[in-house]
Amino acid sequence: LPRGSEFILASWSSGVAASVPQGRQSVHYPDTFECCGRHVRTASAGIFAGIQTVLHTIRGAGMTNNGESIVDINIIKASSLGNELSDDQCERLASVATSCAIGDGELLIEEGQKDEALHLIVSGHMEAVARTAGGDWVTLQLLREGDMVGEMGFIDGVEHSASLRALGNCELIRLERDSFEELLKTDPDLIYKVMRAIVREVHRILRGMNTQYMEMSNYISKQHGRY
Repeated sequence: LPRGSEFILASWSSGVAASVPQGRQSVHYPDTFECCGRHVRTASAGIFAGIQTVLHTIRGAGMTNNGESIVDINIIKASSLGNELSDDQCERLASVATSCAIGDGELLIEEGQKDEALHLIVSGHMEAVARTAGGDWVTLQLLREGDMVGEMGFIDGVEHSASLRALGNCELIRLERDSFEELLKTDPDLIYKVMRAIVREVHRILRGMNTQYMEMSNYISKQHGRY
């Protein structure tokens, strides 16, 4: 829980305890039912107020309603998305993004799924995997801190050609396309710079794939005097 929550819970518990009468009293049954009902209502109100206060504190500490965290602008600045952005633009981009986390072995994206969101790995490692005809998993690419994932789905909404699985616990930044496009009216320059960063990332991946293809071709054909 966020700092200060222990005090809130302690105060809440004390308030509930104080609402319950102390000691044994001799009363008639109707009075007993009325008394108990009154104190149950008081305790319930205290519990509800305590829960609301704790939730408000958690959200104030950087949590959204769906359990995702608000993005720290310093993470945006240090990422490939923020290379060309000003401080104000980093703040605006952070306002439409969210932080999320997945555990070891969990799938962020499934093969064949459509997901119009871009993810940036803040910490941890992931792997792009696909199933063979026999049902086995094959690793296609290893991803590490700073890598983007889901670029093509973010750009044009195509189905993912592979699944993304966490290798250990991972923290990510999630950017929904609809939320991102809302900035087009107010800051088109931000949109342009972020799209440049995405294109650079896609170009880097394609260049790596071309290099791997050439290495494999050289190995198979044993040409160019390398093998």
